[in-house]
Amino acid sequence: QMSVLVCKKAGKCLDFQNRIQSETAVLDESIVCQVTENLVANAARHAKKRVTVCFTEKDDMVFATIRDDGGGFSAEDMEHATEPYYTADPDRSHHFGLGLYIAKILCRHHGGDIAIESDGAGATVTASFRAKSGE
Repeated sequence: QMSVLVCKKAGKCLDFQNRIQSETAVLDESIVCQVTENLVANAARHAKKRVTVCFTEKDDMVFATIRDDGGGFSAEDMEHATEPYYTADPDRSHHFGLGLYIAKILCRHHGGDIAIESDGAGATVTASFRAKSGE
């Protein structure tokens, strides 16, 4: 719900899709929420009109894929975006360049990672989390 408010405040539309079928996967909800909200806030800041969040699963992994329709990542961004204190934003008053770095650390703590893609028509960041069986 925080993601909806962040997008509304930024004047962007949010599309949310949950394609998870498993009823037994156990995740640390606080980590998944913190990472997802962080990535949605980043996407809303860079999107032109729309942010899409899609949750999927494969084997014992859960993926949160956040896509925006903004300008995408530059080559330098792609190389450094998950490093601490890196930001392409010249106005550092909005953030300190820790968002993707913290998301990466939290994902790795949960057995996953962060993957970044850019196609010139937007950016996609996928956070992965290893699920534990609830059985």
